[in-house]
Amino acid sequence: MALLSTVFVAACWPQPVACPALSLAPEVVIHVPEHRAATLDRASLTGEACQDGVCNAGPLELRPEGGIGINPPTSPVSFVAMIFMRKGLTESPIDLTLSGKDTSGSSIGDPHLRFSPRVDYPWGPQCSRVIIAEVTFDDAGLHPR
Repeated sequence: MALLSTVFVAACWPQPVACPALSLAPEVVIHVPEHRAATLDRASLTGEACQDGVCNAGPLELRPEGGIGINPPTSPVSFVAMIFMRKGLTESPIDLTLSGKDTSGSSIGDPHLRFSPRVDYPWGPQCSRVIIAEVTFDDAGLHPR
């Protein structure tokens, strides 16, 4: 009887949860639906993300979202581009500006968005938080995701 009650009591105590020893890269992620990506001159796209007085800018490379071979060929493909934030991400607002040309050579203008990153706990509240900064760039412009 003592063995049975010991097992039962041990099962009721909270067990430690293993948290992964990894973190997400400090990036602003820009999702671009396939129909919008088809209208853009990909070689001309650039982006600038500023947070807490520090700006990071450069060319944007659109890549299939999810990696090559993950999306079935019959499903619509979306694309993603990233701006690496060298000083890391905080919860402060980010000013994001894109520029480039469409496939006819016309400017896409300078779409701009001020947005706040969100905090998430993808491995549970007992593990480290991550700051996620992602937006969508579609026919309506830039908007938070």
